[in-house]
Amino acid sequence: MGLWVREGRRRWQKVRGLPPYQPPVFLRITPAREGPPWWLSWTIGPDFGADALPELLEALLQATSSMPGKLELKRVHGQHLEQIEGIEPFPPQAVLSPGLLFQKVGVEPARWLLTIYLARSAGKILVAEEEKYLGGWWASLLALKRACQG
Repeated sequence: MGLWVREGRRRWQKVRGLPPYQPPVFLRITPAREGPPWWLSWTIGPDFGADALPELLEALLQATSSMPGKLELKRVHGQHLEQIEGIEPFPPQAVLSPGLLFQKVGVEPARWLLTIYLARSAGKILVAEEEKYLGGWWASLLALKRACQG
């Protein structure tokens, strides 16, 4: 397994981690059509890929470790926010395109909305679901990492 950085249109080079950066306005993690299985893109910065989703999330956590913020994550339920400790575990292979989307919410302190598209087996039927969580950048990444290790 490895973390990869894109060079040119089709060339990938193995790297040890992501460079430090400020969280972008949005960040998308999605299954890739070519190269490493996972694709990471954001509003500013290079394209990264990884062989495994937990590995990509670990690199994101390391890259944002200096970011301040309270470890708080809430579930968006209609018009209400429910306090939660984490995200229910799911296997990385259950994520459907367009994948996982982090989007910055215009409030202070900065909060992030996380949308997860999953394929959950119900007999022979796969159903795409959307789950939304609101929290700090660090809290959201920690919860997402726990979720993909179930």
